[in-house]
Amino acid sequence: MKSESGLKRASDLNDTDEPIFQALMQAMVERQLQPGSKLPEEALADVFGVSRTGIRKVLTRLAAVQMVVLTPKRGAQVATPSREEAQDIFRTRELIECANFPAVLAH
Repeated sequence: MKSESGLKRASDLNDTDEPIFQALMQAMVERQLQPGSKLPEEALADVFGVSRTGIRKVLTRLAAVQMVVLTPKRGAQVATPSREEAQDIFRTRELIECANFPAVLAH
């Protein structure tokens, strides 16, 4: 079911999609999947034991958060942020990490 904005709610996502989404996201963040790496649907479907349709849904979600670039007739690849985009990401991370520092000390 879609919300009024036309976007799917988290509760509408297939249970098998989330672990795949998280695994691919983690691999990209940890640079196990380098920027510019191709993400072939068939190979990913085999690795995760799901259909290509399931992989397409995950890749679409990753594209929505700008971690993947989808190009018609060329497939998906890990996004390659510009220098400015990377700096923005690191500045944002620094703000978030500093804001969470007191909570880390409390535990």
